[in-house]
Amino acid sequence: MGFESNPKKCAEDMGRSSSEEDRLSGLADGVVYSILSMLPLKYAVHTSALFTKWAHKWLHALAASEVLDFTDRDFVRGQSPAQIAATVDSVLAIHGSAPIRVLRVALSPLDAVRRGVVVGWIAAALGRGAREVGVDLARRGVLDYAKGRASLLQLPGDLFQVENSLSVLSLGRCRIRDIPQGAAGFAGVTSLSLDRVDVTDDALRDLVSECRLLEFLSLRSCHLLVSVRVAGERLRGLEIVGCMSTRDLQVAAPALVSFAFYGDILYSRDYYGETEPVEFIGKDNTTTQGRRRMPPRRSCETRTCPTSASADTTS
Repeated sequence: MGFESNPKKCAEDMGRSSSEEDRLSGLADGVVYSILSMLPLKYAVHTSALFTKWAHKWLHALAASEVLDFTDRDFVRGQSPAQIAATVDSVLAIHGSAPIRVLRVALSPLDAVRRGVVVGWIAAALGRGAREVGVDLARRGVLDYAKGRASLLQLPGDLFQVENSLSVLSLGRCRIRDIPQGAAGFAGVTSLSLDRVDVTDDALRDLVSECRLLEFLSLRSCHLLVSVRVAGERLRGLEIVGCMSTRDLQVAAPALVSFAFYGDILYSRDYYGETEPVEFIGKDNTTTQGRRRMPPRRSCETRTCPTSASADTTS
């Protein structure tokens, strides 16, 4: 059975669609911005294709918010890096000097975008009072770590030199080297997450020492870390995942309540060179030991403050 087109019905449908667009386009800008601000980013973008008069309204709607989030998976998947960068630039330009509370950007790969542009986004957010900054430049599908390092973003040492309102910092696929002493921009950071970041032992130690209010630290696939030293009076949570080059781990954190490690089994060496399971010393001076297993391929040392420390461990 075949289907015949009905010109009259098609004309009616087109007229109805045009009428609906006219009614929607006639809405006040404030109403339109309110509608768009409640939509996920990918759907807000699609409105420009559905209603031509809304082509730039979603940009203005996003710019009107203090939360600038460009990490929606569907949005990122459907846009090239250059398109995402152009969107971020446009929103920041429209946003002007208005306060920014949160900036999150996911961009992959970085090759198509000038590195100075990304640094400029971070600087703009910090300058406008951002409390949370998240930049994920992870290059999906790159299995060879050495080959992927060429596209890492080098963060300039003076980016966090000036005092700001930053509390939560999350970085993916960046390079951190020299941390200037007294970097006031890190002073208020309470949560720090580094994912596939090129950071050396010394740079991490300097970075953590500048984050004097740090309560949570996450290190994921940071393959330059060999001998990790973490110290923090306020540190309550620590996770180390997939940092496969790590050989030694020392933690001085009297307020620590949770510790998560994913990788080779942690062992410590006593003064006689014997390999023993890691011990966690609790606030009540009790100790919790891991079970002895087959000899490890590497040994790791975990220390706690001599006065008081605690850790919750799960097997």
